[in-house]
Amino acid sequence: MRKTRAIDYINILLNADDEDIRKRGRILYKLYLNLKESLSLNDLVVFIKNIENLFNSNVLKNFGRFPQSMGQFRAYAFEEYVYDLIKTFLPPKYNIYWNDKIRVRIDDAIYEAAQDIIIRNDKPIIVIEVKVDVDAQRLKACLMNFMFLKKGYRRLKTILIYMNWNASENWKKLALKTSIDRIFWFNSKNMGVLNRFKSFVLNITS
Repeated sequence: MRKTRAIDYINILLNADDEDIRKRGRILYKLYLNLKESLSLNDLVVFIKNIENLFNSNVLKNFGRFPQSMGQFRAYAFEEYVYDLIKTFLPPKYNIYWNDKIRVRIDDAIYEAAQDIIIRNDKPIIVIEVKVDVDAQRLKACLMNFMFLKKGYRRLKTILIYMNWNASENWKKLALKTSIDRIFWFNSKNMGVLNRFKSFVLNITS
C-alpha cells in the first residue's frame, strides 16, 4: 500500500506559515473530499487541474523543495482515484493492492518491481499502470514492465490508464499489439469510459 497520499501533500500546504499557501491548501482539501465522495471523472480533472495551477503560480516559489513534488502529487492523486473506483465494484473474492511489488522468475533471473494497481487472488490477475502524462519514454518503460510480468504470469491482463497522451498514435497501436491489453483515457470528455473500464475488469474477475 502506498504510504504517501494526496492528503499528505495537502496537509503540508495547510500547515504552511504563508496564508496564501494555506488558502490554496483549503481549496485543494475541499476538492479532495468532494472527489473521494463522488468518484466523478469531472471532479478528478478539476482536482488535478487545481494541483497544476498551484504549482504553476508563484505561491510556492519560496516553499523549499515542495514545488518539485507536483508530479508525485498528481500521480498519487490519480492512482488513489483508480484504487477507490475499483474497490466500489471488485468482487469480494479478489484483493486490490496499491503500489505493491510483484516478483517474477524468468529462468535463472529475477524481476521485481512495484506496480501502481494490482488485482489478485492467489496470484496477480490484472496489473494497472496509471499515468497523468504518457510520452514515448514512459510508454516504453510501461511496455517493458508488462512484458516481464507476462513472462511470469501468462494469463495476466495489463491496463494502461492515462489523462494526457503525449506520444504518437502509432505508439498506442504498438502498445496494444505487444504487452498492453487495454488502454483507457480517463477524461470527462470521454463519455462512458468508466463503464467500459468497469466492464473490462468485471469480465476478467467475474
